[in-house]
Amino acid sequence: MSHSADQDIGSLSIPVPVQEIGANGHPVSYAADAEARTELADRFGLRDVSELTLEGRLKEESDGSYTFRGTISAKVVQTCVVTLDPVENEVEEPISLRFVSEERLEAPAREVMVDAEEEEETEPLPGDVIDLGEAVAEQFGVALDPYPRKPGAVMTPGRDQDDTGPGNPFAVLRNLGRRG
Repeated sequence: MSHSADQDIGSLSIPVPVQEIGANGHPVSYAADAEARTELADRFGLRDVSELTLEGRLKEESDGSYTFRGTISAKVVQTCVVTLDPVENEVEEPISLRFVSEERLEAPAREVMVDAEEEEETEPLPGDVIDLGEAVAEQFGVALDPYPRKPGAVMTPGRDQDDTGPGNPFAVLRNLGRRG
């Protein structure tokens, strides 16, 4: 049973009971509703998140942990850092997570086998339900362009931004070395 694309999850909750994860894993297909997209836009300072989907598979590993591998896809509108105009961007980000019971996370390090070269984020599994919501939100935030620019937008120094003029806040420091 996979989660339907029109499932109302609100507050970025994508719960999967561990008993639903069979020997072949459990497919996860999720599309954020309007409330969740608005919440993401507010959280990350975006003008809009018009689409956000998650496709992947949850799987139980031989060590008792659970892994999720999939892809986050989104269409967002950010603000250009140069012109402050809207900039449409697409996010396509692979996501790899490992869920480990809280008891195993709190155990001495020798009991929790984590490969240093793994690219998975390790998340706590507090009970018998894996909730992908917060991890997806965090990975989405990391995948956003931190300095979105409108095509062709170029930062040009203005009269007060010229590095030799009195409008430059560092001009005073340049003159300190000339005294004496």
